[in-house]
Amino acid sequence: ARQPVLIAAARITGGGNPGAALSSLETVRADAVKRGIARVEFDARRAAAEIEGRRSLTAGAKLIESLRADAKSRGFALYER
Repeated sequence: ARQPVLIAAARITGGGNPGAALSSLETVRADAVKRGIARVEFDARRAAAEIEGRRSLTAGAKLIESLRADAKSRGFALYER
């Protein structure tokens, strides 16, 4: 239940320290994958794409496209948008 809080904190931190925020999100994502919690995995990936997108539009767009493809293949239509 703490993962959503960590994701929200990383979004806030991402404005001033994107490296730390991305590292935190990767930890949350990896934990979600290990536990089989796809929604948390996708939320962490979306937050990382938003933060990365502020640094590089191209990099952010690539992460979003990867997220959409994975979400579609796993039946998570909400994340396809």
